[in-house]
This record gives sequence, structure tokens and C-alpha cells, in this order.
Amino acid sequence: MEKKVALKDVAQHIGVSAALVSYVLNGKEKEARVGADMAKRIKKAAAELNYQPNLIAKSLKMGKTKTIGLIVAVINDACFASR
Repeated sequence: MEKKVALKDVAQHIGVSAALVSYVLNGKEKEARVGADMAKRIKKAAAELNYQPNLIAKSLKMGKTKTIGLIVAVINDACFASR
């Protein structure tokens, strides 16, 4: 099984801090005063390494999961099964 690329792996690949990578990938490079060239390098490295954010960690930080639940009284009822 292939190891999932973490934010710190992207940072280490470029030689910058994980915080800087986080700012750029979260769209906050202007607030952190990151240059356009550096932001472009970080985004390119993240794409090359196939970085995917950890959605579980993100939902813990944000306090939202963007998940809905569905409770069905009887799962084998024809009304629910036919759709």
C-alpha cells in the first residue's frame, strides 16, 4: 500500500515550512504575504506529489463534516427499496 502524501512531505520536497504550504493550499497566501512564484511552486509540487488533504483532520479542525445521515425505519420496505 502506498503511503499517503502529507502536508509536511510537500514542504520538505520544496524546502519550506509546513505552515507556508498550508497557507498556500488553503488559499491564504495573500494574508501570509507569500510571493506569487513561491505559491506557484508549492501548488505545482502538491500536484506532482498527488497531495490530497486529510478530510478527517480538516473536519475536526473546522467542526463540520459535511456529511448527512439518513435514518430509515424499515430497510426492506418496497417503498424505500424501489428507488
